[in-house]
Amino acid sequence: MVEPLPVEGNRKIAPWIRVSVASQRLTLIGAGGQTIFESSISTAARGVGEQ
Repeated sequence: MVEPLPVEGNRKIAPWIRVSVASQRLTLIGAGGQTIFESSISTAARGVGEQ
């Protein structure tokens, strides 16, 4: 099960997460529009099935 990000405290740092199915990318976008973190969906989801 994926835990949701806590809203308070993270709102200014990562206001939204963009998931692009077409490019298979998971991207965290910062308040200024900059990319904070980017990963392939397969890498991000790899550990989920192994829980």
